[in-house]
Amino acid sequence: YQDSLTRALGSRPEFQRLSLQREKLLVERRLASNQTLPNLDGQLTGNQDAGFGKSALSGNDGLDRQVLQASLIFQLPAQRREARGRLQTAESQLMQIDRQLSYAEDQVRAEVQDAFSLLERAYEFHKQARTRLELARLVAGAEREQLRLGRSDVLRVTLREQAKFDAEIFEISARQEFWRAESDLRAADTSLGPESRGLLREMTVRQVPIDE
Repeated sequence: YQDSLTRALGSRPEFQRLSLQREKLLVERRLASNQTLPNLDGQLTGNQDAGFGKSALSGNDGLDRQVLQASLIFQLPAQRREARGRLQTAESQLMQIDRQLSYAEDQVRAEVQDAFSLLERAYEFHKQARTRLELARLVAGAEREQLRLGRSDVLRVTLREQAKFDAEIFEISARQEFWRAESDLRAADTSLGPESRGLLREMTVRQVPIDE
């Protein structure tokens, strides 16, 4: 069940569509978030006065009259308000996508669980029907042999044959139920294509050969 659920979550088209939409919104949110940030630029400038290299007030050890200026320029982009609006829109849409993903996951989980349970029941039901048919055929054959030996009569043979026919019809119905359940599981788990057996490999239902 868990493997089938994992495959279904990865292969269902609604999940692929919602996941792509979510990735697109994440990119839009990141872009809008960057555009709301202020610009901070750093500048470093230098200059030197003309004339003597030392200040008369600084003595023999005075510094050259060279000036270095460092500055930080803080700017707010003009489109900041528009970017904040886009950011809020993207976040709101992301919340909606997450809710849709959660709802879709719950729905797929329920579909796969129901289909898987139905398939298991149908498989067990067919096993019982097959056993019933094999037993009915065995009893009908034994009754015919008893008639040949003179130990039975036509009425008993007829009743055994009718029971065999009922068992054959029952087995066919059980086989149809299994195939219907198999189709439901393939619809829920789209990774199980028409040629893929997947977890059905060990749950193959075969037609019971008709007696000659």
